Amino acid sequence: LAQLIDNIIRALRDYIAPPIVGIMIIYGAFQILFAAGDEKKFASGKKTILYTVIGYAIILLASGISLIIQDILESGSRG
Repeated sequence: LAQLIDNIIRALRDYIAPPIVGIMIIYGAFQILFAAGDEKKFASGKKTILYTVIGYAIILLASGISLIIQDILESGSRG
């Protein structure tokens, strides 16, 4: 089960998330670019980019948390 979760997180981190992150950042940049002085549209573009970066950071942290939990479970079964 731990290996399956690790494989899913690795595939998400390495293959699925980066293209989505790139597309969302470009989308947020276009929102900012075409805001034309509208504060709401500009803020929407900033939020899109911010939430994209936060989401990707969570995905990157998930692999580290997975390794920590796996290490704790392995050391608990040994000792």
